[in-house]
Amino acid sequence: MRRRLCRPQRRGRALARFQRVDDYRAPHGPDRIVPRQFHLDVDVDDLDEAETRLLELRAGRPQYQPQPNRRRVLLDPAGHPLCPVAKG
Repeated sequence: MRRRLCRPQRRGRALARFQRVDDYRAPHGPDRIVPRQFHLDVDVDDLDEAETRLLELRAGRPQYQPQPNRRRVLLDPAGHPLCPVAKG
């Protein structure tokens, strides 16, 4: 059975739901030894400003950056990819 985790809301907003997982193991970069459970891309007006703010909020920045002028690959504290993406 598939569950819908995110659905569009009014005025361009989205609703996301999360749940805890027993025996959780954080994903690891592009090697996919532990598969990603979640990946979030967020459109931003200023890529550098968004990256700076997310790093202040404890995001991590892996060495692997496939498109640094278009998007930044960051990781939330649990290791999930969170990518600010330049609009346009």
